[in-house]
Amino acid sequence: MGMRIDTNRIVTGLDIGTTKICAIVGRMNEHGKIEVLGMGKADSFGVMRGVVANIDKTVEAIRQAVKEAETKAGVEIREVYVGIAGQHIRSLQHRDILTRNDMESEISRDDVNRLIENMHKL
Repeated sequence: MGMRIDTNRIVTGLDIGTTKICAIVGRMNEHGKIEVLGMGKADSFGVMRGVVANIDKTVEAIRQAVKEAETKAGVEIREVYVGIAGQHIRSLQHRDILTRNDMESEISRDDVNRLIENMHKL
């Protein structure tokens, strides 16, 4: 019987580059170190100098890299951290809190949408 992987500790990184797109799947081991579970890559024909020139080719390469990483890792990827470089790229990091009336109720789609709307107002 194979070892069961705790999917709550799975982390996936995706690097979208001009020459290749790479996906890597890992997890935090009991020593606090990242253990690589799988990796996938695909040629990047849709990105030119950090700019997505052909979205269809880029999406297909991302799918290929992610699928290969999933297969090698033996897990289903649910969340990805993405890296893309280019002089035109800007990023902002924000945090917000939503106060709810009932702490026992499940977080709803409306709760999530309200948080997203608040982020767009900044």
